[in-house]
Amino acid sequence: KHTLGGKTLLIYEHRMEEIRNQAIAPMAEYGGQKESVISIGVSPAVSVGLLPRILVQLQKTWPTVRARVLIGNSLEVMQSLEAQKINLGVVEGHFAFPGLNVQTFGQDELVPIVSTKHAWAHKHGISDGELAEQPLILAERGSAARQTVENYLKKNGILSQVDSIISINSSEALIAAVESGLGIGFTSRLVLNRLQSTKT
Repeated sequence: KHTLGGKTLLIYEHRMEEIRNQAIAPMAEYGGQKESVISIGVSPAVSVGLLPRILVQLQKTWPTVRARVLIGNSLEVMQSLEAQKINLGVVEGHFAFPGLNVQTFGQDELVPIVSTKHAWAHKHGISDGELAEQPLILAERGSAARQTVENYLKKNGILSQVDSIISINSSEALIAAVESGLGIGFTSRLVLNRLQSTKT
């Protein structure tokens, strides 16, 4: 019998398979080369939520291809791709770099998270004013997640009112900081689903 959570996870698994297949498509040109090495740059969220699936599928499809992975924020990955330090980049967000072939292959969602002991743990909806009064835990500058949150705060005129911002460049560390009660975090739905599915 499927629980509601089980059904949600099943739908997510099907969607992730589609995203994974689209992500490895650009690697086809390396697949026929014996013992070839492909360098892949990914953002922290992608490294947790999607990279393991990409690497498994890569190994199944082209067993002789070896992957070398670089993890950096979205901007760093795109700059490495532009400098030809890597062959493929998988990041969140929208970027325009002349000379690079940028393709959108899936959608993710940025979600706010709080500790189970936080006053907002069971609250439905918060105002911009309330958000500005809380310490925020965000990804480092250069990440698409950080840019998205700051753009929202700026658009609504509350960026300068934010009490404090803690920058963390690891998805797992960001979530752990939120769990410890340091503040309000924003992270990828992709990451949350992945971490929840691996909890025992």
